[in-house]
Amino acid sequence: MLQKFITHLGNIVLSHLLFSVYVNDMIQKLCDKSLGCYVGDIYCGCVMYANDLVLVSASVSLLQRMIDTYCEEAEYLDMKFNA
Repeated sequence: MLQKFITHLGNIVLSHLLFSVYVNDMIQKLCDKSLGCYVGDIYCGCVMYANDLVLVSASVSLLQRMIDTYCEEAEYLDMKFNA
């Protein structure tokens, strides 16, 4: 029983780590394309807390480009979004 719990706990830790790696790549793509908002030199176009993510843009057309970029990358990574 204890071994099963430890394995489950290890999978939880690993899943969060892998999620962070995937999401970091997606955020980096947005930043590389200069999509989203900046405060000075600091990129603030994507705000994340746990597994929640908010895209921040100054215009609707740039927001759509951010969503399109995110969807393309998610498709490549075989990830799905919910709202």
